Amino acid sequence: MTVKKAFLGLILVSILVLVGTIFNPPKSLPVPFEQSLTLRPGHLLPGEGVTLYSTEGPFGVDAIEATVTGTDGGIYVGTFGGGLFKSDNQGISWRPVNRGLHDKFISTLFVLKDGKIFAGTIRAGLFMSKNHGDTWISVNKGLEKTDVTTLAILPSGDLLAGTGKGVYKSQNQGQSWEAFNTGLEHTQIKSIVIDNDQNLYVGTQGLGVFKREAQGDQWFSIVNGFAFKGLEERVIRTLLFNQNEVLFAGTMAAGIFRSADRGATWQHVNTGLRNYSIRGL
Repeated sequence: MTVKKAFLGLILVSILVLVGTIFNPPKSLPVPFEQSLTLRPGHLLPGEGVTLYSTEGPFGVDAIEATVTGTDGGIYVGTFGGGLFKSDNQGISWRPVNRGLHDKFISTLFVLKDGKIFAGTIRAGLFMSKNHGDTWISVNKGLEKTDVTTLAILPSGDLLAGTGKGVYKSQNQGQSWEAFNTGLEHTQIKSIVIDNDQNLYVGTQGLGVFKREAQGDQWFSIVNGFAFKGLEERVIRTLLFNQNEVLFAGTMAAGIFRSADRGATWQHVNTGLRNYSIRGL
């Protein structure tokens, strides 16, 4: 009899919990991104020395892939599946700016000095906006691959686009593109950087780092010194030059590598890192 009462009591508790959930839904239920992203006061992690700022979202968006600030002062956020959002008030509120975009999987954003904004997507190539994100047009003439993962600009003003099929260059602000690929054919590009002498470097998906000298006509591998233990450590997600011309490479699973001689040699610099999967520098 005691067991029967306990069983009935358990059923009653379960019903009450279910009813309470229905009439008092959790605050974290998905809501539209532009309605949910609001800035909250920062708080300091004890002992960490890092101030974090939380938001009410985004909900229903897998990840934020890229952020830039436009010449109008607006902040643009590219998401993985949710498209583009813009804030005109320093992140207090957001609105979608997707008119003309054919793909809402945004991989990279880039702003020119004249105000043009470029958005690289996973499935529909490259888009450009001339009116601060209000509308977008496709600028894919000459591109052979629809995934544009990174963008850079040369001192000459030429644009570079890293794609799933190497690097492409535009001499007319994206109106048309041509392959810039000797030595990089069929290589997926993750990051592009340039040093003070106009030498170019790219991080690749599985082949490490490649370099193209300013006066050169082809790319060559500079992975010497990477103590690879497997393919994952050859995935270079991001590259960065600091003010002292030291090159850093963030990898998928091996943390960060550092080169003080423009890629001739590399060293691990992971002391203090808790996570060796690097997404940005």
